[in-house]
Amino acid sequence: NNNKINESILLLGCGNSKVGEQFIIHSFLGPIIQIDISSKVTQLMNRRYEKYFKEAPIKRMEYLVDDAASGLTSLEPGCIGGGVLDKGLVDVLHRSLGKIDMRDDDFDGLDGGRPNSGGGSLQKNKTNEGFDDDMTIRNIMKSVHRVLQP
Repeated sequence: NNNKINESILLLGCGNSKVGEQFIIHSFLGPIIQIDISSKVTQLMNRRYEKYFKEAPIKRMEYLVDDAASGLTSLEPGCIGGGVLDKGLVDVLHRSLGKIDMRDDDFDGLDGGRPNSGGGSLQKNKTNEGFDDDMTIRNIMKSVHRVLQP
């Protein structure tokens, strides 16, 4: 069918999260494109799902190194048809609903045990004291709009 609807989802700041896997387990056809700024993390995730990627008849999940604040340059304009999720926002919402208690010693969370502040690249720390959150948010929005289908 040439009129197939593009339901791809972009997951920003995926880290070592199992969110993409959960989409697939719950019958999302995808693909789900997962982005992280860390090449080490995306390599780890590609190794984790290597068998699935080799055996899958169609590509339903993909990990890429990229940064929404820098333009999402690894993606073509209009390639995402289903929407965008920010993994940090998902974590914050999940915790705020009482689903995750970060003080719980057994917490292995949505990102495989790595506590996430939900701030991603917007998080302020000693290395980016003069960081312009408003400018970064505008850059991320421009990047996301560029890759979303009209």
